[in-house]
Amino acid sequence: MDIFVCYLADRSGATSIEYGLIAFLIGLAGILAFAALGAGVSGTFLGVQEDFCDAVNTVANICESSE
Repeated sequence: MDIFVCYLADRSGATSIEYGLIAFLIGLAGILAFAALGAGVSGTFLGVQEDFCDAVNTVANICESSE
């Protein structure tokens, strides 16, 4: 019976479980943040791509008209 009481009173494993939960919550927050920022960043890169293509097409048209 003393072993069972000592087992219930032992709190050494609780710390590692708490650290595991904290690590899980930090990871979850990171995933949610990246998911939320992903759409905004994707839109920014699409805008840059469109501007770049417009600039290249403008330069290509100038080169073709001067020939």
